Amino acid sequence: MAASNYADLLQRGRTHMWAGRPIEAVLMFRRAVHLSERDVDARFHLGEMLWQLGLTDEAIASWREAAKIDPQFLAARLALAEALLARGDFADSRVVAAEALAMAPSDLRWHTRSSTRQSMHCARVSRGCWRGRR
Repeated sequence: MAASNYADLLQRGRTHMWAGRPIEAVLMFRRAVHLSERDVDARFHLGEMLWQLGLTDEAIASWREAAKIDPQFLAARLALAEALLARGDFADSRVVAAEALAMAPSDLRWHTRSSTRQSMHCARVSRGCWRGRR
């Protein structure tokens, strides 16, 4: 019974997410996470909605937990790397991005996306960040 409730909450959360109702989506995803603490889908989507609402630290925590539960969950690592970068945690962002890139070394989209975003952010925030300065 819990599995069908989880699936229902996950679907309802996705429906709210796709309809542009992030607060309702957050409520559904949080309930789903509570029902199935070892499943990563609701946790990942919860992070997406928290990010959209500007709750960066909570989004990061949600994506970290998803990556911890399933170390091969590439989407969670990529979202986490971008959020850490946006928050200014350059070193942690590089570590997580490197882990993600190691998981999909032949996928050039991730290489380009990661290096472009880091270059743009570093240029705006810290002139020497690529040379090891913070």
